[in-house]
Amino acid sequence: MIPKEFNVIVEARIEKIRNILQKKAAEYATGGDRFHNFKVAAGADTTTVPRALWGMFLKHYVSVKDIVDRFNPDKFDSLPSLALLDEKIGDSINYLILLEGIIIEEINNMNDKKTTMCIGGISNANIAISGCATDVTANNMPINIPTPGWLPKSLEDNNE
Repeated sequence: MIPKEFNVIVEARIEKIRNILQKKAAEYATGGDRFHNFKVAAGADTTTVPRALWGMFLKHYVSVKDIVDRFNPDKFDSLPSLALLDEKIGDSINYLILLEGIIIEEINNMNDKKTTMCIGGISNANIAISGCATDVTANNMPINIPTPGWLPKSLEDNNE
């Protein structure tokens, strides 16, 4: 496949992702919370929100895996329809994007819950730990712990 053809596939996929995620947000985002259904599922199953989403994602993963496992270019009846391939690949990508959003939301929530702990037995030694442990001080001396490199720059700035 030449790059121009592949670029058409990429651009079409990006547009489909945008359209589907917007359509599904209107369907599933109860009370303005994009991740409402995953949070309710996590509570019902006493698990974390990312794990609840992961469980739902596995259905899509298995569908794509089945396409790959059955694929045989020598047998026409083993090939998926383009519509099926489009749906299953799109669902998988969208769930991974949702997972990224949920994990980023969880990280941000942790960063909002800063705590201060006092180490017993050492006078005047306080350790302030942010949710992601990006800033730590001991005896008023800063200890820098790097922010994960995969966070978008705008989120890294908010962690400082």
